[in-house]
Amino acid sequence: MIRAGEAQRFDHIAPILAPNIAAGVPSKLSLSNSSNVSCSDILDSCMHSFDEQITFLSVGNLQASVRFYSEILGLEIVLHQDDCRIFRVTSTSYIGVCLRTDLVPRNDVIVTLVTSRVDETHKVLVAAGVPCDKPPQEYGKYNLYHAFYRDPDGHIVEIQQFLDPNWATGGTSERV
Repeated sequence: MIRAGEAQRFDHIAPILAPNIAAGVPSKLSLSNSSNVSCSDILDSCMHSFDEQITFLSVGNLQASVRFYSEILGLEIVLHQDDCRIFRVTSTSYIGVCLRTDLVPRNDVIVTLVTSRVDETHKVLVAAGVPCDKPPQEYGKYNLYHAFYRDPDGHIVEIQQFLDPNWATGGTSERV
């Protein structure tokens, strides 16, 4: 629990949480100096307000990236925005690519696409000439099967299958 004197540390997120507070999500949440606010209340309020997810990548060659994400990976283009394109990954998740010739791709970001067809996807990507950093293999530490590739701008793209049947069900496997 956050003590009353510490609540001002969260005043900067009050405008973000205000619509949720007004809608009663959660109704007890208040960011004044005279009340206690739990971290879980703040997280619950934020987490319940997300509807979709987009990961944007800076690219140096928009046409090559469009070809990679649409023609090779088979993702649908859902929005053209001048020098950006947004591709649907699932019904609520997307990848966006934006032409930014002044930015260099970072190797600490991994775009992970989850599928039960890792081997089939590997064959398609290799046949299309996509650079493969690590061919499909099991990774026991995390109980998954995966492979790593590079998109035209050098971003790391992982094709992965969770082998743990409880991974997305909130089951009692090792993850928290």
